[in-house]
Amino acid sequence: MKTTFNIVDDILFKKPDQYTLTNSDEFSPYMVQRWASMESPEICTLLNSVYNQRQTAFPDNQMVYDYLKALLPKKRWRKLIYFKKEKKVGDASKEETALTLAASVLELSKAEIREMLEIFPNILDEFKEETSKVMKKSKMS
Repeated sequence: MKTTFNIVDDILFKKPDQYTLTNSDEFSPYMVQRWASMESPEICTLLNSVYNQRQTAFPDNQMVYDYLKALLPKKRWRKLIYFKKEKKVGDASKEETALTLAASVLELSKAEIREMLEIFPNILDEFKEETSKVMKKSKMS
């Protein structure tokens, strides 16, 4: 039984001559493509421009496996690092925090607060100030 990571290793690094996927193999074309795209920006571009346009043409997983193995160049083995999207702490998060604070203080839902913002656009100003104070205090601790 091969896991997604073993299959990615086969496609990118080992390139075995012949391998037939079994029912017990954990093969998900999406996850294999996702992890393979983290190998390098060139592979990411190649997968996005070539494979994504043709993925509906493959009726089974074995064909996807063989196609990806033939499409992607053999690389030297290295550990693949998973990239997470960085959260930006800025005005958007301040506004969301102020919205949450206003909803709890006023005992209203966030949707109701958003509706009130259409009528009274400055309603969150004092909550943004409170949020700024709380954020500063938490950074100092």
